[in-house]
Amino acid sequence: RPLTAEQLLGKVYYNRGVQLLRRQAFPQALTVTWLGCKLDDQDLPAQNNLRACLNNWALSVSQRKGDFDFAIQLLDAGLRLDPEYEPFSRNLRLLRNH
Repeated sequence: RPLTAEQLLGKVYYNRGVQLLRRQAFPQALTVTWLGCKLDDQDLPAQNNLRACLNNWALSVSQRKGDFDFAIQLLDAGLRLDPEYEPFSRNLRLLRNH
C-alpha cells in the first residue's frame, strides 16, 4: 500500500521495535512500537508487535524476576488494548493461579 511520510516514519519505529524486542529490551521496544502504531494505525504487524511486547515482557518479569504483580499489570494493559488477544487472557489465568 502507498504510505504517507508519517506512515513511513511509523514503519521505522516498528522496525526498531522489532530489533529491541529481539534483544528483550522491553520498555524501549514498547515505546517505539507504540509510536509506530500511533503514526500508522493500519499497520497490523506493528499492532501485533505491540501485543508481543506486552506479553513477552510480562512472561519475562514473571519467570526471571518472580514479579507476578508487574506481569499481571502488563497483561491487564494488554487486555485493555485488545480484549480478544488470547495469550493475554491465558497468561493472566496462569499468573493469577500461581
